Formats: sequence, structure tokens, C-alpha cells
Amino acid sequence: MDDRVHVRRGFILFPAKRIQFMSEYSGLLFAGTATPNSTFGARHPVDRIRGVRVYIVPQAAVDIGLARCFPDRHFCPRSCNARIV
Repeated sequence: MDDRVHVRRGFILFPAKRIQFMSEYSGLLFAGTATPNSTFGARHPVDRIRGVRVYIVPQAAVDIGLARCFPDRHFCPRSCNARIV
């Protein structure tokens, strides 16, 4: 059985303002001898989500984001394409 470690880190720029910029990175680390080292893919895939949050009124906000594989958007072992989240 393979061992997996999920990691995630994110931040928000200007958290007290009406317009906020967000970024989040999530990754999957493989450990152990049961996980083969793939020649055609990344051993530790990472996804990136970047977006913006706009507060229309103080109680309601709209979030718009784009998710992509990192660092190369043309080849990703988990076949994630750019998508709106």
C-alpha cells in the first residue's frame, strides 16, 4: 500500500479590503517503496488556485478563481485542465 501525504497552503492579500486576492497550493506527496517513480509524470503533483474575492456589500462576496496544475499547465499527471472554481 502506498503512503500519501496531503499538504495545502494558501493566503489572502488585503483581507480587510473590499477586493481581496487569493492563492492556494495543494499537493500530494508520495512516500514508501510501493509508489513507483514515474518517468512520464511528476512524483509530487501540485495544484494551484488563484482568484479574487469582491465584497458587493459587507455581508456578501463573489469569488472567482482559476485552478491549474503547477508548474506546467500543458502536462499534468492527474489530467487537470484549467477550470473555473
